[in-house]
Amino acid sequence: MKIPLPCKFGELSDCDGKLLPLCGVHWFDWMSGRQYTYFFETGDQWHPYTFYETRQEQQPFSMEIPDDLLSNDFNVYTDKGPYMVPYFVWGNIFLY
Repeated sequence: MKIPLPCKFGELSDCDGKLLPLCGVHWFDWMSGRQYTYFFETGDQWHPYTFYETRQEQQPFSMEIPDDLLSNDFNVYTDKGPYMVPYFVWGNIFLY
């Protein structure tokens, strides 16, 4: 699966008018299309992360996640879609 990214992990990208380092991405497949949430470190002790969401597939960078990590062995599907959703932070894939 190809995941679009606004920049490489750890590099700076625009997040609400501020240049912040990208540290994570989350995606979810809605009936209307895939939504991406990009997470950035703020450097603020009380609010260490901020994010923005988009459905835009065209981004300057991307990363590949092996399809076998996204198989039914890792996801529990319900009638409303996947229950466990993968996301990627600093080189790790998490499920929740």
